[in-house]
Amino acid sequence: MGLRDAAVALERAVWTWAGYVVPRWEPRPGGGYDRRLLQALSRRWQGRELDLDSPASLVDRCSWLKLHHHSELIRLCSDKLRVRDYVAFKGLGGLLVPLVGVYRSVREIDWDALPPKFVVKPNHSSQMVLFCRDAAVFDRRRAEARLRRWLRRNRSLLYAETNYRGIPRRILVEPLLGEEMPLVEHKVHCSCGEPFRIATILDRTDGRLTLSRNDLQWNRLPKPGVNPNTVEVSVPRPTYLDDLVELGRSLSEDFLRCRVDLVHADGRLWFNELTFFSEGGHLPRATPEFDRLEASTIDLSTHGQYLRRHAAVTADLERWLSERPERAEGAAPETREEAFARLPTAP
Repeated sequence: MGLRDAAVALERAVWTWAGYVVPRWEPRPGGGYDRRLLQALSRRWQGRELDLDSPASLVDRCSWLKLHHHSELIRLCSDKLRVRDYVAFKGLGGLLVPLVGVYRSVREIDWDALPPKFVVKPNHSSQMVLFCRDAAVFDRRRAEARLRRWLRRNRSLLYAETNYRGIPRRILVEPLLGEEMPLVEHKVHCSCGEPFRIATILDRTDGRLTLSRNDLQWNRLPKPGVNPNTVEVSVPRPTYLDDLVELGRSLSEDFLRCRVDLVHADGRLWFNELTFFSEGGHLPRATPEFDRLEASTIDLSTHGQYLRRHAAVTADLERWLSERPERAEGAAPETREEAFARLPTAP
């Protein structure tokens, strides 16, 4: 590790410590810290400096978006709690998994009041999920320790995913899906509101993914690179493929670049999350051909157009929320914290 990279690692440690002392004390999105961190990550994984003046590769363009493409709508849709409002606003509330509870801290959780099977996750990051398949043998103490650690973790400091910055941290509990038949994950990759690829994950056992990558006609796509933790298989064309494509189009139409994550469980499709940077925006094992094709799907010239659209959609969403029956007292909350204060917690 060179001196520059060591300095970035120290800076990240300082910001992480500061976030423990002063909650949500974070660097300004797209500022000097993010630029230095992205260059350090590129030197580590790509073996070169980023070209942010004329970005051509996938990593260059994703890094450019992290530095320049910020909006309240992107942050809202990165929040696993507030994105539910966006999905309902788009007329797709029927896709939402019912909420069992929303909590501000681990101490608020009444484990005895939860159903026998459930899922627990924080709202401000990704790849942090606890599954309870039998409450009688569920290790609550271990779960609480892990949740406390997750609530302190700031993913935006790891990969400069600035869309996670400024999200009030909560714990969500949902019912466990996929009990009647195996759960299948579908990740619909979209650019400028148009799906172009679907990744289907069948299994996540022991950190290894069993998956298939297909185009919209369900032709298998070549591997993006060598990854010892993935097993590529052939998956039959799902009968609901048209629904996957249409839902991907509807939920990504407001974004320059977006991945719509859905799951098929118990005979129907459910919404999971919106992802703005697959694998954190860094693909160290990607082949040159995959990098070239993937980069071509990111049209940075539409950057300003989409930010203006985000402002309009956010205003419409806030207006729609203020008119919902459960907020009949009057106007929408003045601040995000007041909005969260209105959310119910589990009994």
